[in-house]
Amino acid sequence: MTTKVSGLRLAKRLDEVGFSDIVQIRNKVMALRAAGEKVHMLHGGEPYFETPEAIKYAAMKAMVENHTHYAPSSGIQPLREALAHKLTTKNNIPTTPDQVIATVGGSQALYGAFLSVLDPGDDALVFSPYWTPIADLIRGAQARPLLVPTSTARRNGIANTLAQFSTPNTRCIYYNTPQNPSGVVFTRAEAEEVLSAEPQILAQERRLLEQRSAAHKIRIHGDFHLGQALYTGRDFVFLDFEGEPARPLGERKLKRSALRDVAGMMRSFQYAAYSALWQPAMRQEDVPFLEKWADVWYREISSTFLQSYLAATFDAIFIPRSEADLQIALEAYLLDKAVYEIGYELNHRPDWVVIPIRGIKHILARVP
Repeated sequence: MTTKVSGLRLAKRLDEVGFSDIVQIRNKVMALRAAGEKVHMLHGGEPYFETPEAIKYAAMKAMVENHTHYAPSSGIQPLREALAHKLTTKNNIPTTPDQVIATVGGSQALYGAFLSVLDPGDDALVFSPYWTPIADLIRGAQARPLLVPTSTARRNGIANTLAQFSTPNTRCIYYNTPQNPSGVVFTRAEAEEVLSAEPQILAQERRLLEQRSAAHKIRIHGDFHLGQALYTGRDFVFLDFEGEPARPLGERKLKRSALRDVAGMMRSFQYAAYSALWQPAMRQEDVPFLEKWADVWYREISSTFLQSYLAATFDAIFIPRSEADLQIALEAYLLDKAVYEIGYELNHRPDWVVIPIRGIKHILARVP
C-alpha cells in the first residue's frame, strides 16, 4: 500500500519567517508552570494586573445586549472616538475618529502597516535592539529588515546614522519609544530628527532612483564573494548560486544589475585584508600600522578587479554606457552590501562590524 503525498505546500514567502522568539519563551514558561515549576515571567508585554472589573462587565453587558455580530471593519464608532480623544488629550497627538482603526493587537496593526508601504525587495530600517517579531513581520511582507544600532544613532546623530544605513530600496523606518525591549526613551529632539531624516535619506538615494540607464538586468549570482570562487590552477570555478540567504526567495529570482555581483566581490576584498590582520599569529602591536596598508591593498585590488571586469565585459548590454551612470550604480550597490554586512556582523560577529563601517566611510567619502 502506498501513501499519497499531498500537493499542498506553504507559500514561499514563509521560508524567511521564523517562529517568534517571544512566543517560544512564553510557551516554555507555560510548560514549566504546568509541570509545577515556579517561573517569573519577565518577557511579556502584557499588564501585570488582572483585567479590571469594569472591562469584564462591559464585555458581559455587550454579549447580553447581543452585540455579537460583525462590527464595522475599522472598529465601532464609540471605541474609535474614545481612542481619538485619548491620543489628543493625553499624547498631544491631534486625532479624529476617522484616523483611527481598531485592531486585535499591535502585531496586526504593524503587519498591516508594513504590507501597506513595503513591496517585495524593499528595505525597512529598524532600531536595534528591537521587539523580535518585527523582523518576521517585515519578512512576511517579503521585505528586508536592516538593523540600526540605537547606541550608534544616539552617539553619531539619528539623521546621519539613518542616512548611512539606508539603501536605494529603503521605504520605511520602524521607530518605537520607549524602545522594546531595552526601555530606551528617545528625546523629543531625537524624535524630531527621525521625522526629519526622510529628506536626507531620499536625497542620498535620489541619484540612483532618478538614473535612467539602458543597461539590461540579468540573472546574477546574488551572493558573489571570494568564498564562492575556487582556483583550479588553470581557471576559476564559482559556487553556490542560491543567492543571498537573508533575502526572500522571491527577491532572489528577480533579474538585477550585474554590478550587484561586482560590488559583492569588491566588498569581500576588504574582508580578506582584515581577516589576514586578525590571524592569531599576528602581533597585536603591528595591527594598527598594518591596517593602513590593508586599506591601500583593498582599494588597489578593488580597482584592478573593476577595471579588469569592465575590460572583459566591454560593450555588454548589462553594463551602463555612461561612466557617470556606472559610478552612481556601483556606489549604491556597494553601500547596500555594506549596510547588509553591518546587520549581519552585529548579529553574528560584533567584533567584525568595524569592517563594513569603514567600508561605508570610504564609499561616502567618494560620493560628491
